[in-house]
This record gives sequence, structure tokens and C-alpha cells, in this order.
Amino acid sequence: METIVAGSGFIIYRRFPDGVKFLGLIGPDFHRIRCNGDFDIPKGTIDFGETAYQTAIREVEEEAGYKIMPNAITAGPWKGGLLTIWMAEVCTDPVLTPNPHNGIVEHEGWEWIDPERFIGVCYNYLRPCIKWAIGEINDLV
Repeated sequence: METIVAGSGFIIYRRFPDGVKFLGLIGPDFHRIRCNGDFDIPKGTIDFGETAYQTAIREVEEEAGYKIMPNAITAGPWKGGLLTIWMAEVCTDPVLTPNPHNGIVEHEGWEWIDPERFIGVCYNYLRPCIKWAIGEINDLV
């Protein structure tokens, strides 16, 4: 039986001339099959001694190369089950690098995706927080 642990992360978005888009990280095949979706967000397991916020900040840097400053955070935290999510706005593309702890690049690529499309192509367990993020984006723009 798989142990489920608490996690946290960010929904990252960027403004483009044709509208706001969410960052989708292309998951490895086994995650895409298991989670019934193609795209993940920068997030991960809360390590012992970390707060959910510290984990989110660490994970977004490890998985997408972003150093999120407090003024870039536009919403959150959203909490659902064992997942805690914030939203942050960026103005650059992500940089996928190997995880500093295990040397593995955890995602196969990335894409900027329209929010309404993202909800249909993200991992199934992320859909509630993506719905929340869409509401937040509609309030921001």
C-alpha cells in the first residue's frame, strides 16, 4: 500500500498578450498514467521540520528554477486534503534542473497552458486547486 504524505507547492502563472497561462510540468509516463493527466505543478512532500510554505518555496525552485519572493505571491494558501497550494506570478520561463538531492530531473518538459484547458489535462488530484486558481485569476485580471 502506498503511503500518502502531505505536500505543498505553487500554481505558477504568467501574463501573455493573449491572456494568463498556467505553468504545466510534463510528468513522467508512470505519473501521467497513475494520475490520469499529463501535467503537474511545482510541488512536493513536506520534509520533517519544514512548514508547508517552506516546502512550496523549496519545491518551486528545485522543480522550475524560480526563486519566489513574497511580492510575487498573489493568492493562497488553498488547502485540500493533504495539499497546500499558493499562486505566484512570474515573467520568465522555467528552468528544469536535476533535483539537488537525487540528481533526477523530475519532469520531462513544460508548457504554458490556458487555465480552462489546464484543468482538463492536469493530474486528476490537482483539479480542485486548479479550479480555485482559475477563480483567483478571474479576480486578478
